[in-house]
Amino acid sequence: MENFVINGQDGLPLTLDITWSDNTKAPVILFLHGFKGFKDWGHWHLIAREFAQKGFHFIKMNFTHNGTEPAHLSDFTRLDLFGRNTFSKELEDVRTVLDWMGNEDKLKARSDLDRVVLIAHSRGGPIARITAIEDPRVKALVTWGSIGHLNRFTDKELEIWKKEGVMYVENSRTNQSMPLNYSLAEDFLSNKERLDIQHYGGKLKKPYLIVHGSDDETISLKEAQSMKDMVNHTAFHVIQNGDHGFGAVHPWTATDIPEITEELIEVTSKFLSDQLS
Repeated sequence: MENFVINGQDGLPLTLDITWSDNTKAPVILFLHGFKGFKDWGHWHLIAREFAQKGFHFIKMNFTHNGTEPAHLSDFTRLDLFGRNTFSKELEDVRTVLDWMGNEDKLKARSDLDRVVLIAHSRGGPIARITAIEDPRVKALVTWGSIGHLNRFTDKELEIWKKEGVMYVENSRTNQSMPLNYSLAEDFLSNKERLDIQHYGGKLKKPYLIVHGSDDETISLKEAQSMKDMVNHTAFHVIQNGDHGFGAVHPWTATDIPEITEELIEVTSKFLSDQLS
């Protein structure tokens, strides 16, 4: 695995890494983490290794406003940045990485950049879907345990949030109260045509695989099924007994991966191989 730091939103460092395949003209996977997540969570590094062995370069990126920083990649030491995050900033972060990929000499020399795909977990899913619609460089899309929509607040919650300017979400793993500034809601409300699945759902024409765990405790399987019905050209796979982390927790100290994750990798890699061949 090779680490990189590039310039991201608001002049902030954007951290990413590449797990290289031996394939000299490999397709490239760009992986997006979810809410209260980061690229080094759990067993993502082991998943990256498995995909590299199957012939894909695997890039994991952190969003600039996910609350981590280069010196603390697995800790939320910048809650001020977390509070200022917006969906539009995350979309811009992905575009920044796609631009960087096209200009990074080593990656260009060893990759087939006409075969770039996005894989996203949880809240990274809508960001990946919108990017796939907007950016012709993305050829296929896979979401794992993804939310179906970004508008997850009631009118009453929005009213209180606007009045107070900030709301807090609890991180049960770290026991931190993580701030969300009202600017997050303003961004969604000001960009509904871009961010609301009711508007963009039918626009996704690229190959798309939805994978969801039957026992996902965070995002209901019903939400994944609704998303499948709304988005055209969609393959759908349910992993029996699968949870939101697909068998993993953070930190993940084992050197192997759960059977649930093995199924996740096999289903995803077959789909991508079929679509990119």
